[in-house]
Amino acid sequence: MNNVPVCLIYGKEDLWVTPIWGLQVKRQFPKAPYYQISPVAHCPHDEVPEVRRLT
Repeated sequence: MNNVPVCLIYGKEDLWVTPIWGLQVKRQFPKAPYYQISPVAHCPHDEVPEVRRLT
């Protein structure tokens, strides 16, 4: 599992998975990129599919 690439994307307006959960996962994968995007809630890939590159 150590060679599996991970990218964490979190919607800031998510009411179900609050920011603390994303940060806990980030602690488990410290080298993984972590993005908080807005205005997006629980399903960033469905809500803003046009966002392909996050900086």
